[in-house]
Amino acid sequence: MRLLCVKQKGGGQVSLKSEVGLGAGDKGKEREKPREGKEKERDASKDCRNVIESAEPKGEREFVILTSNRSQTYAAETSAMSAMWVEKINEALVRGNAHLQTRTQAWRLESR
Repeated sequence: MRLLCVKQKGGGQVSLKSEVGLGAGDKGKEREKPREGKEKERDASKDCRNVIESAEPKGEREFVILTSNRSQTYAAETSAMSAMWVEKINEALVRGNAHLQTRTQAWRLESR
């Protein structure tokens, strides 16, 4: 899963401001056979991508997303909206981690 931060301009156009991963993805996943060449390079670049660790309130209307590489601060229109974003991002992290654990356990059972 990914979190995309977009900005809507006056004319209605939307531009991508940032993109971060929600959870580790396949980073810690064991593989039956090692990858070679371009697939190996692609896996290495995915492993060092920017992954969200948590979201926290910062000030009245701001919140910060703590990632594996750097922190990103955002401002919401209201303090309630800021709190909602922190809650929803952290809930998505919990759901994503639970899904990853279930998927890893199922994979281990299949590979026995």
